[in-house]
Amino acid sequence: MPDFNLNDQQMKKIKEKFGKNNVEKAQQIEQAIKSGNPNDFLNKNLSPKQSATLQKVLSDKDAMEKLLETDQAKNLLKKMLGDK
Repeated sequence: MPDFNLNDQQMKKIKEKFGKNNVEKAQQIEQAIKSGNPNDFLNKNLSPKQSATLQKVLSDKDAMEKLLETDQAKNLLKKMLGDK
Protein backbone atom coordinates (compact mmCIF):
# COMPACT_ATOMS: atom_id res chain seq x y z
CA MET A 1 0.00 0.00 0.00
CA PRO A 2 1.29 3.48 -0.75
CA ASP A 3 1.84 6.05 1.93
CA PHE A 4 -0.94 8.63 1.80
CA ASN A 5 0.87 11.79 2.85
CA LEU A 6 -2.03 14.05 3.73
CA ASN A 7 -1.30 17.12 5.77
CA ASP A 8 -3.45 18.14 8.75
CA GLN A 9 -5.40 20.68 6.70
CA GLN A 10 -6.26 18.08 4.05
CA MET A 11 -7.32 15.58 6.74
CA LYS A 12 -9.53 18.25 8.32
CA LYS A 13 -11.21 18.96 4.97
CA ILE A 14 -11.86 15.27 4.36
CA LYS A 15 -13.26 14.82 7.87
CA GLU A 16 -15.51 17.86 7.40
CA LYS A 17 -16.88 16.54 4.11
CA PHE A 18 -17.50 13.01 5.38
CA GLY A 19 -18.24 14.05 8.93
CA LYS A 20 -21.35 16.01 8.04
CA ASN A 21 -23.14 12.76 7.31
CA ASN A 22 -21.22 10.21 9.32
CA VAL A 23 -18.78 11.27 12.03
CA GLU A 24 -17.88 7.69 12.96
CA LYS A 25 -16.99 6.79 9.36
CA ALA A 26 -14.85 9.92 9.06
CA GLN A 27 -12.92 8.91 12.17
CA GLN A 28 -12.42 5.39 10.78
CA ILE A 29 -11.10 6.82 7.52
CA GLU A 30 -8.70 9.09 9.41
CA GLN A 31 -7.44 6.21 11.57
CA ALA A 32 -6.94 3.99 8.51
CA ILE A 33 -4.93 6.68 6.71
CA LYS A 34 -2.85 7.64 9.73
CA SER A 35 -2.08 4.02 10.63
CA GLY A 36 -0.73 3.39 7.14
CA ASN A 37 -2.77 0.17 7.08
CA PRO A 38 -6.16 0.81 5.49
CA ASN A 39 -6.75 -2.89 4.75
CA ASP A 40 -9.08 -3.44 7.72
CA PHE A 41 -11.17 -0.42 6.75
CA LEU A 42 -11.29 -1.52 3.10
CA ASN A 43 -12.22 -5.09 3.99
CA LYS A 44 -15.06 -3.91 6.25
CA ASN A 45 -16.46 -1.39 3.76
CA LEU A 46 -15.93 -2.99 0.36
CA SER A 47 -16.79 -6.36 -1.09
CA PRO A 48 -13.86 -8.82 -1.20
CA LYS A 49 -13.62 -8.30 -4.97
CA GLN A 50 -13.65 -4.48 -4.68
CA SER A 51 -11.09 -4.56 -1.88
CA ALA A 52 -8.77 -6.88 -3.81
CA THR A 53 -9.04 -4.75 -6.95
CA LEU A 54 -8.33 -1.54 -5.07
CA GLN A 55 -5.39 -3.05 -3.20
CA LYS A 56 -3.97 -4.38 -6.47
CA VAL A 57 -4.19 -0.96 -8.12
CA LEU A 58 -2.73 0.84 -5.10
CA SER A 59 0.20 -1.56 -4.89
CA ASP A 60 1.09 -0.99 -8.57
CA LYS A 61 2.62 2.48 -8.94
CA ASP A 62 1.92 2.71 -12.69
CA ALA A 63 -1.70 1.60 -12.27
CA MET A 64 -2.21 4.00 -9.37
CA GLU A 65 -0.77 6.94 -11.33
CA LYS A 66 -2.97 6.05 -14.30
CA LEU A 67 -6.02 5.94 -12.03
CA LEU A 68 -5.18 9.25 -10.37
CA GLU A 69 -4.83 10.92 -13.78
CA THR A 70 -8.49 10.21 -14.64
CA ASP A 71 -10.95 13.08 -14.55
CA GLN A 72 -13.10 11.20 -12.03
CA ALA A 73 -10.21 10.83 -9.57
CA LYS A 74 -9.16 14.44 -9.99
CA ASN A 75 -12.71 15.67 -9.41
CA LEU A 76 -13.14 13.46 -6.33
CA LEU A 77 -9.89 14.70 -4.81
CA LYS A 78 -10.87 18.31 -5.52
CA LYS A 79 -14.22 17.77 -3.78
CA MET A 80 -12.66 15.98 -0.81
CA LEU A 81 -9.86 18.48 -0.35
CA GLY A 82 -11.99 21.51 -1.09
CA ASP A 83 -9.84 22.72 -3.99
CA LYS A 84 -11.54 24.83 -6.60
